[in-house]
Amino acid sequence: MDVTQLKKTLETEELFVNTVEWKHVNYSAYLKSTNEILKSKVEEKNRIKRLQNNQQRINFAEEGMRIHKHQSGEICAFCGNAISEETFQELESYFSADEVAVLKNRIVEGKKKVSQLSSLIISMKWTQAAFYPEYQETAGNILDDLVAHKKIILSFCDALEDALESKEKNLFSELDELDIEVPEDFDFSSYNSLVKNNKEYGASLATKKREAQEKLRYNMIYKLLGQFKYDVKCVQMNDVRKTFKNVKEEFDKKVGQQADLEADIQNLNDQIDALKPKAEVQAIKNINKRLQGVVPWQLTYTENEETGYYQVSQTVGKKSTLRGVKELSTGEKNVIALLYFLEKLGETTIQTSTSPKLIIFDDPMNSNDSDMQYLIITEMQKLYQGKQRERFDHQKDFIVIMTHNIHFYLNVPPYGAFEDKNGKTKYDKSEFYHLRQGAFVQITDAKRDMQTNYDALWIELGDLAKHGYTNSMLNSMRRIIETYIEFTGIKQDEFYRNNEQYLKLFNVNSHSAIDEFSAQSFTESADELVSIFHRIFADNHAEAHFTAHWKNDNAVKH
Repeated sequence: MDVTQLKKTLETEELFVNTVEWKHVNYSAYLKSTNEILKSKVEEKNRIKRLQNNQQRINFAEEGMRIHKHQSGEICAFCGNAISEETFQELESYFSADEVAVLKNRIVEGKKKVSQLSSLIISMKWTQAAFYPEYQETAGNILDDLVAHKKIILSFCDALEDALESKEKNLFSELDELDIEVPEDFDFSSYNSLVKNNKEYGASLATKKREAQEKLRYNMIYKLLGQFKYDVKCVQMNDVRKTFKNVKEEFDKKVGQQADLEADIQNLNDQIDALKPKAEVQAIKNINKRLQGVVPWQLTYTENEETGYYQVSQTVGKKSTLRGVKELSTGEKNVIALLYFLEKLGETTIQTSTSPKLIIFDDPMNSNDSDMQYLIITEMQKLYQGKQRERFDHQKDFIVIMTHNIHFYLNVPPYGAFEDKNGKTKYDKSEFYHLRQGAFVQITDAKRDMQTNYDALWIELGDLAKHGYTNSMLNSMRRIIETYIEFTGIKQDEFYRNNEQYLKLFNVNSHSAIDEFSAQSFTESADELVSIFHRIFADNHAEAHFTAHWKNDNAVKH
């Protein structure tokens, strides 16, 4: 495939070239006519002796007649003498003889015809560029031959013209005939045949271009297939198709199984929907069980034809009263909402057993008293530790807890800063963050955690108790309690209810100490002070908090 030629065809514009209509020329007749003129001569009728029948003198005299004015007294440009009127008349008679005029006319006509032939030949021009790329090489060869023959004929014409011009100067003598080769006439048959083919090609140029474009495209495809290693890829593709067919058959089988499973799941969901009222009743029972001993009321669920609603039932003496849920405090509503949410987590597991859950709690301790706070902490610990997998499966589910309450933050995580049997701490098992100035800062160990100051007070208390520094122990206890009630939002009077006497005791040696109460006015030992401290937290339903922070087993027994 000639790619270069195809590209030229694609770039070719439509071209126009015509055949040559040439009338046959008889060059022998031209030569014969010229030779006849050359052999002709004029016989002098009025001989002028001074010309001595010399052609040079005759030519000189004829030229003088041409350049001088034919009037008496004209000065000869050659000799400087005046030319007489008789001389002019004599010469005019000599050169105007009929024979001279006839011969001159023959020479002029001969030169004219030869000149016309030369002009015609010179005017013939051909160009190789007028042919389409497919024919340019052939056209070039034909045109070379035509140009060469053109030179031969022009050379023949030049020889004729030169001979006739020479004869003009030798009218009164014969000249030798021209002995030159007569050229053949032009043969335009090959040229005109090529022009015909060229025109036919031009008529189908649009088709030729499309063919050239297709051939070039296929040529490029062939090259690209070679670079791509098409044969190898075909083998690989057939292997992949076989594998795909087998996999698709297996996939279609699984799709069928999936449809069956989805039908079973839908059937189970329908059954679950039918059991929802029973599930609501069970949820209320579970919520009441957790609230027992914390609040003096319980929730009841009543179902009507359309939906169900909740009421609060409270028994005073032997009389039971019902009231709306809206009459509860904000903290009580929050706790109910949280417990109800935890109950519903179990239902979401049934409906989406294969999908992970993302559970988010946004400050669940908001607007709760101390009793409710420890209830919430306990429930959150159960969920967080994965003890109720139908609600939270720590192997696939995610839980996010956000809080402003430091006490809640310190007590909810099930793992302390100590390492377990695998050497892991809570920081390895979960992620903890501070939000500081709009940026999240990860807590990676106990040193960076928020527990530092508060736990330091407990460590300090354990150390003081171990050495029996009872006066200093009271001050540490007061600071711990102040921090605790500040974090939990419990009022001081509520925290010390039924234990008001210890408020004064813990204020010994502090800026708030009462004057009549001095450091020497109590006799409790370190063990007894720890027991009192323990009992106060237990009375506030915070024994778990005390146990979590009192870790100095070597200090005292209580």
